Amino acid sequence: MYPYISDNSDKNIKNISAAQKYVFDTKRIAELIESATENKYKAADTYKKIADNTSDSEQEAVVRSIYNEEIKNIELLKELYTDITGSNFDNADTEFNIELDFGNMSEIFKTMCKAEIESAGFFRDMAEITKDMPGNFSETLLVIMNDEQNHSVLDSLMFTECIFNENKE
Repeated sequence: MYPYISDNSDKNIKNISAAQKYVFDTKRIAELIESATENKYKAADTYKKIADNTSDSEQEAVVRSIYNEEIKNIELLKELYTDITGSNFDNADTEFNIELDFGNMSEIFKTMCKAEIESAGFFRDMAEITKDMPGNFSETLLVIMNDEQNHSVLDSLMFTECIFNENKE
């Protein structure tokens, strides 16, 4: 789940008042970027596992392209983190024990589609609250949002293909 509310803060990203939106809470934005980066690592790990465990070559190609975009977006988020904090992002915890039921690919793609839609909403909101920050901060977040929207469409397509194939059997 994307970090609309952090574990140690009751600040909802969507509830920032008009007066507050011009005062950048760089610590809070850095926390949100950290959390989003961790979620991108989890998504990349999931897509890698899907690609490594599918027997459908077209599906594998699509999933690997999504994986590559997730890796690209991790690097973009790390750059934003460095820009806002002045320090490098510590990616010590990038190994995840994500269990997937490869016997039910349609459910995996349905879950990923929902996660990508939520992620796109998160990046849209982040772009909005950072639109007046210097540099290309907001534009970079919109690029990531666009990728998330594309991923949700591709996941939806693969979900539909899986359902179609399951019903043929």
